Amino acid sequence: MELKEIPVKDIERSPFQQRKTFNESKLQALADNIAVNGIGLVQPIKVRLIGNGKYQLVAGERRLRATILAKKEWIHALVDDITDAQSAAQSLAENNHREGLDPISKAKGVVELYKLLLVEDLGEITTQEDIITRVNSVEAKLRTGYALNHKEQAFSRVSKKIGSSLSNQRHLLAGLTLTPEQQEIVVNLEYRKEVIESISAIKDEDIRDKVVVGLKEVAESFDTQLDVIRAIKADPEIANLLTVVPPKDVELTHEQILDMEQKVERARELEVEQEDYEASEQGKEQARLIKNWVAHTKLLEGTAHEPFCPKCGKDKTHLRWVCCNLQLAPDAGMLAKKAAQLHTNMVVADLLQDRLDYEDSKKEGAMKT
Repeated sequence: MELKEIPVKDIERSPFQQRKTFNESKLQALADNIAVNGIGLVQPIKVRLIGNGKYQLVAGERRLRATILAKKEWIHALVDDITDAQSAAQSLAENNHREGLDPISKAKGVVELYKLLLVEDLGEITTQEDIITRVNSVEAKLRTGYALNHKEQAFSRVSKKIGSSLSNQRHLLAGLTLTPEQQEIVVNLEYRKEVIESISAIKDEDIRDKVVVGLKEVAESFDTQLDVIRAIKADPEIANLLTVVPPKDVELTHEQILDMEQKVERARELEVEQEDYEASEQGKEQARLIKNWVAHTKLLEGTAHEPFCPKCGKDKTHLRWVCCNLQLAPDAGMLAKKAAQLHTNMVVADLLQDRLDYEDSKKEGAMKT
């Protein structure tokens, strides 16, 4: 690698740059610093020579933009001799450690890097859908101790060049299974990758649309968003509540307030009854059955592409819930759904209570003025 001072006009933007927006105030602050102190105090960018005296940016998009904004004609750069795949990997690694890059853009960067690496290392041309499937498959097998076949071993070696764990890749890539319209909304609403992944697991397109659009309106915190999504997965009808809980800019009627208060009160009563039941011996036994059922269900969901259970080898379509010493009762699934519905009542009660609290605070503010 060689350090040079090169003209900014000879530097082309990287085609592997997934980051499209930059914080304007921070960019201007950096440009002001460069204008006053020169380029010497700024860390060199990284480029590669692409011929005819031209260079392509590898890392340092923000520094290059700020230098241009400061009306400087030259910039310090480290010139490296690297391939397309190596350039994409470095660009992706830099972006993953920068603030402001949304999970969908990061996921698209992972896909583009896989496409380059698979061609370079294995001579394979592949699609986004195939990459997502293979990441899920290999990650699940490694996580559960299932043996990889020869092709999966080669893919696993390539995956290590991405710069993030397979688990993290799986979380990110789940967002790309959303429709383009849904992807745009989750980016604009700034959902976290865990929330996006949870939304992507909702199979019904109509319900998923309701969640994408309405979730942020009723659940502002990260934990509450995940709670609402879990509740919807247990009882899809809950999705309708995303449009039932009145937005905060809508004035509530007296009847609406009474109805919401009654629902919250009833949910709290059920919560107390459930706590008493869970303390009993029967409740403890039911909790054990549910815990086992959920554990095995998650195991199977994590290897949904495989026809056999990775632990006992049984055909999943005829599985009797006997592997891993779980000894699940036939009605464990029903018990788990009932418990999830009770949890749903708590989530809904919290949403309604938040809305009522907001209404109270609004009235108090009006009285003070």
